[in-house]
Amino acid sequence: MDQLGRVAQALRLATRTDLLLGLTGWTLLFVLARPLAGLFSHDPEVVAITTTYLRVLPVGHAFLGILQVAGSTFNAIGRPLTAAALTLLRAPLLTAGLGLAGNALWGLPGIFGGAACAVVISGVVGWLALGPLRRPLDRPQPSPVLTRPGHARQEP
Repeated sequence: MDQLGRVAQALRLATRTDLLLGLTGWTLLFVLARPLAGLFSHDPEVVAITTTYLRVLPVGHAFLGILQVAGSTFNAIGRPLTAAALTLLRAPLLTAGLGLAGNALWGLPGIFGGAACAVVISGVVGWLALGPLRRPLDRPQPSPVLTRPGHARQEP
């Protein structure tokens, strides 16, 4: 397997692992949110807020992992500005904007939901940005075949 094939394989494995661990963690936190919240406080309002937080925000953790893989990959291949752009997209732009919109619509749960949506959107954008590096495994790329010097045609 060539170097690009190994990169594509590593990206695919990292993405699947992030999704599996993120969704597993979210499922566990969703089910155990109230008992976990009760460990930190006996105040019903604090327990309710903590429970909401633990049920809403962690849904984005899988996508945060994908975003981190994308950022690390872009740094490794000498494209730090792309990595920085992905970080800036999530942190100040989407998280703040969607958090404010969520607050206006649904209050505190909306802030949590806005932050979760920001992470999901950022992770999807990061995954899409990695497209050219994922392609060697997603679909075989035709290799050029030289017909005569300076002219290439695509192999069927």
